[in-house]
Amino acid sequence: MNIFGIQTISYLGANTSHGLKRLRETRDPVVITANGKVQAIVEDVLSYQQRQEQLAMLRILAQGRKQGVMAS
Repeated sequence: MNIFGIQTISYLGANTSHGLKRLRETRDPVVITANGKVQAIVEDVLSYQQRQEQLAMLRILAQGRKQGVMAS
């Protein structure tokens, strides 16, 4: 994954299909700004799903650790 692209909300609104195509092709998250402030970060579906799976695994590991400590 590369450094985030940064786009204004107005640019994204006017170029939605291009922005979505870029997300699918590069899988690089895009920072969305409005009035000079970061409002959101957009990522492709595959990256989101992978992140959710990783978080689920980390939760399982943390729960196992917690139970291991409590059993000691």
